[in-house]
Amino acid sequence: MSSLSTCSKSLRETNGLLFKFLWDGKGDKIKQTEMIADYCNGGQKMLDIMEFKKSLKIAWILKYISDECKSNWKCFFYFHLSKMGGKLVFLGNLSEKGGTKLNVRNNFLQELLEIWAD
Repeated sequence: MSSLSTCSKSLRETNGLLFKFLWDGKGDKIKQTEMIADYCNGGQKMLDIMEFKKSLKIAWILKYISDECKSNWKCFFYFHLSKMGGKLVFLGNLSEKGGTKLNVRNNFLQELLEIWAD
């Protein structure tokens, strides 16, 4: 799931199907934002696939930034981000517009930057 684009039509449709199933196809009875809220906030902790997907992408960034993680896949990040400052791209104060202006050629990394900036 972490390799799919967050803007994926299939993810949005799946998210919609979950809520349709919940209300037996008769439309939402309670706002989706209320349903995904934590119990202590009056919600039901319903899974929001789009937000779950973003959290998986953020996990990639956190592992890349971490010095404890010594995995070989980090070479991919180093290769694409070395000209822009490597880890500093994520450790700096990246604005939402800044995430799209960096023009990373890899779609996966571009999406990570946009999610991180958000």
